[in-house]
Amino acid sequence: MTRCDFCSAPDPEWWYHAQPFSSMVVGVNDKTGEAMTRTFVDDGEWAACSDCKAIIESGDHEALAERSMTSEHHVSYREAIGGHAELIRNMLRKFHGEFWRTKISPPEPLPKGE
Repeated sequence: MTRCDFCSAPDPEWWYHAQPFSSMVVGVNDKTGEAMTRTFVDDGEWAACSDCKAIIESGDHEALAERSMTSEHHVSYREAIGGHAELIRNMLRKFHGEFWRTKISPPEPLPKGE
């Protein structure tokens, strides 16, 4: 099942196309509490639900990061928030910033069944 790349809602209705990018991510290992780094690689294809599309089209970067963090569909972020809320928020701002910077087309309807 395809999910929204911003909030993980099921059955997104829109595609955005962007230039692929990679980004270094700094995080905290939940088991050890130690800092860790990973490389995030994006393929340039971003699925969006209608709610996230509306936020994207409004240009509200902070609202998109907040929706991503607090979405009822994004269990992994909700569980990790604990003492790491600002770290996660900054990571989302960075990813979304790359999305906005590299976006190359307006949204297109996502074909049913994708």
